[in-house]
Amino acid sequence: MRQWVQLVTAAAAGAALAIALPAAVPGASTPPPPPGVPSAVVAQESAPTAPNLDFVAIAPCRIVDTETGTGTNGTPLKSGETRTYYVGGTFGFSPQGGKSGGCGIPVGARAIEASFSASHGTAKGNLQAWANGTTAPSSMITSYVPGQRVVASATVSVNPSSAYALKVRNRNARTDLSIDVVGYYVAAIAGTFSDTGALYSGTGRLKAYGHSSTGYYTLVADRDLTGCVPVVSSYYYAYTVSGYVSGQYVYVQMTDQSGTLSDYYFSVDVTC
Repeated sequence: MRQWVQLVTAAAAGAALAIALPAAVPGASTPPPPPGVPSAVVAQESAPTAPNLDFVAIAPCRIVDTETGTGTNGTPLKSGETRTYYVGGTFGFSPQGGKSGGCGIPVGARAIEASFSASHGTAKGNLQAWANGTTAPSSMITSYVPGQRVVASATVSVNPSSAYALKVRNRNARTDLSIDVVGYYVAAIAGTFSDTGALYSGTGRLKAYGHSSTGYYTLVADRDLTGCVPVVSSYYYAYTVSGYVSGQYVYVQMTDQSGTLSDYYFSVDVTC
């Protein structure tokens, strides 16, 4: 079975990135004024909103296995026991039974998609999983019974500020646990920028870098963007905007309907 757990907060944050803009007037030679108080204006239907999370798929990779671990976190879970596991980075995985050096998941990931496997249960029990540093959910990842291996797939939030990012609680019996990650979620490389090139809103992974002349903008990301594709949109229907990436940088050019270089609000969403 597949379920979604503790991802509501992150999804709700993405909704806050929607920007209210005045509607364009057909035939107008100049754009409408820049955004004012969001509650006082109506967004264009065509105006994009910065997405919240990007999913990165990986080959199934084990971060926890209590049957092969060598440390305290690599032994079977007792009834009522709660543990905190490494998810991102390269340290601490072998003792908890995971792949040495980690699975390539970055510290800063917001959630993981993984299979949770319970085996060798001594009685009926269940498992919960949630982001370290947050309140435990009322829901469970899976239940288990003696003599069976039960595997459940779930998307679970993790703490983006620490490699020690995931908590798991075992209830009612003793059991072994393995966790195989098949993908992770990170904040999107996206943002909306003003006519001066200043960051207006976004996920924090893409920032203003320079606005050297009219119609030209340079943005910088928190990683190398080689192989990625920037989708650039203008908030005024009569303006044309284009962009390309080079290394960590996104270069943007904007022109009006006559082809003259111009400045106005624009949005960038980088897909990798």
